[in-house]
Amino acid sequence: MKTILQISILLFSIVSVSQIEKNSELFLTMKQLDSVVFDAGFNNCDLKSLETILAEDLEFYQQKPNAAKEKTGYAKFTSYWELNNGDWRLKRVFSFDHRAAN
Repeated sequence: MKTILQISILLFSIVSVSQIEKNSELFLTMKQLDSVVFDAGFNNCDLKSLETILAEDLEFYQQKPNAAKEKTGYAKFTSYWELNNGDWRLKRVFSFDHRAAN
């Protein structure tokens, strides 16, 4: 278990410093797609908008198994998007660092 944790920390530290420019086409595309997920999906429950960007085999992972049952006020998310035939699809979502509302 300790080895897995060490490898995870190493990979996270490598990924955390490998950001792209904030004015690049990729960054702006991901920012726009993320806004669709959160604005249309979570804020307005607009499922039609989500249908165009969600992968058929979307998987959602939570750090805490019972987080959906708790009143979580704050959480961080990391998303994995896949580009296939010119279309971006949200394939995996990782939810972590759940905290109670202040």
